[in-house]
Amino acid sequence: MGRKNDSFGKLKNALFSFDIMRYKGIIMLWVLTLLTKNTFGQDVLKEFNKDENLKTLVFYSILENEPYENKYRNSPILTINTRQALVLEFDDLGASYRQFKVRIIHTDENWKPSKLKHLQYLREFNEYFINDYKVSQGPKVNYYHYSFQAPRPKLSGNYVLQVYEGFDESNVILQKRFMVLEPKIGVQCAVTNPQSNANWKKLQQLNIDVLLGNYFINFPQKELVVKVIQNQNPNTERILANENLVKIGPNKFSFKNFEDSLLYNGLNEYRFIDFSDAYRRGQNVAEIKIGEPNRVYSTLQKNRGRLNYAQSYDSDGNYVISTPNRTNPDLGADYFKVHFISENKGADVPKISGKFTDWKGVAMEFNPNLGGFEAVFDLKQGVYDYVIDAGEDFEGSFSDTNNTYEILVYQKTPGKAYVELIGYTKVQMGR
Repeated sequence: MGRKNDSFGKLKNALFSFDIMRYKGIIMLWVLTLLTKNTFGQDVLKEFNKDENLKTLVFYSILENEPYENKYRNSPILTINTRQALVLEFDDLGASYRQFKVRIIHTDENWKPSKLKHLQYLREFNEYFINDYKVSQGPKVNYYHYSFQAPRPKLSGNYVLQVYEGFDESNVILQKRFMVLEPKIGVQCAVTNPQSNANWKKLQQLNIDVLLGNYFINFPQKELVVKVIQNQNPNTERILANENLVKIGPNKFSFKNFEDSLLYNGLNEYRFIDFSDAYRRGQNVAEIKIGEPNRVYSTLQKNRGRLNYAQSYDSDGNYVISTPNRTNPDLGADYFKVHFISENKGADVPKISGKFTDWKGVAMEFNPNLGGFEAVFDLKQGVYDYVIDAGEDFEGSFSDTNNTYEILVYQKTPGKAYVELIGYTKVQMGR
């Protein structure tokens, strides 16, 4: 009887252990499914900055002898087999040293993580330290200036650079996109007035040609992905419909005059403010108050939607750090409290945006002491472009406006594990 009970007990324990293992297996499978979904799922990797102390983020490609100002205007596009450097820079207003690390994520043409392992697109382990940092020199607002030259990936396509602090890889505080180009085809783009009479004074039409040359593609209409970006603003990013890609000659395809996605709002020349000199009122500056910190007040910005187009030079929404009193603006330029002031005669609360806001509209608040709506930012000395969205065509849109357009051509080859970036061109109107 004792042996029978003992055998029954062993069988019961065995079945219990089997159930535990089965449930553990189900839990592990569920966890792996979640991890796979998070890594390779439908989430688009967008740009962001979660740390309020990190300011003046610039991410650009540049050659050794290019002018200093170009780093604020160049897109983060790295061409394979060139001497270009891909550089990330930012200031930390916390004014104390922090250990930042970087990793690189490979994505598809829609900025979704690919299934490639990091050794397939990088030449080393996917962990990099930001060791290049310097302390500001003389400004009222102290900061640490960090600089990082990104690694050169082996493959063309889209990538995302992630920055985290210390050893907490799950807490990504900064995320920026970049592209790697392996030019295999030619791309041409002309900006013209629209063919249609409707809104022809407000819109700009892009005529895009894809020149394959000697590069063979089995099915261009299926394999090619053509993307357009206006003024480096990710919110303007469009993928053109491939059914409208028409062959117009030997190895030449065109998107001319076929679809509304080739029409862009011409916009207006950007507003700007120049506070590069603390002791001289720059353009569109109403007042400078010297203090701790210095404060700058813009002139009252008014509705331009009903005015005629007036050509003026701008940086297409970008900014340039500059100061006449320092030889090194990266370390010598100071941070100001910058008060942007706008009227608003429409129903909408005005929003201000530009590259310095990461192209996100920031709502302004009414300030009766200033007689208008106000938004305040901590900005480094320089010249800043911006727009104000207050409804009722507050800015205006004109087909004559000078804009920058970037055309990127990707190839999705059947059976290939990644999407290649094989063509690129930039059109800078009026430049």
